[in-house]
Amino acid sequence: SQNDFSYFNNGILPAGWMQQEKADVNNIGFTQRLTYLISDFQQISLTTWNQWNKRNIPATMTNVLRGGNLTEFQDDFFSRNVLAWSYQWGKTRLQFRAAWFHEEQQYFLETFEDGSSAADTLIDSRNTSDGYFAKIKLDRELGQGFLFSAGLDLRHEKVKTTNYSTPKQRNSNGVFVRIEKNFRQR
Repeated sequence: SQNDFSYFNNGILPAGWMQQEKADVNNIGFTQRLTYLISDFQQISLTTWNQWNKRNIPATMTNVLRGGNLTEFQDDFFSRNVLAWSYQWGKTRLQFRAAWFHEEQQYFLETFEDGSSAADTLIDSRNTSDGYFAKIKLDRELGQGFLFSAGLDLRHEKVKTTNYSTPKQRNSNGVFVRIEKNFRQR
């Protein structure tokens, strides 16, 4: 999208109509899911979603006439991938999911005062993150409206950025047990 529409700028004096500039956006992506039925009781699937986003960022309404040479943009990419397996027999269902999420982001801002060859402002922020997830869950109907669920969640995340001197990471794990009772069939 060129995103070059006309707008009424009341952030400057005198207020008036202007044309939006340097605000174009380009988004490209795809998603795909593949599922294989192993048997009547079990299946496996792979889902992937990938997206590339590029956007120029226009000057704010109050700075649009400030002058100078402004370059500001943000580029993003992400890939989210999930592998899932499920097995169901009778009143019991076992599920396993593993996922990998990857994201990249670059924010860039450079300004020059009119006639200057040295940058007045320069920001080039780059961030990369990876997340690894695993979850296993067991559901069992116990009869008389009772449902039992139990599971385990494992998560590892790491981030590398130009804003910190070293990469950062964290782990989180969880265990849950749930008993649910259905009192009416509504």
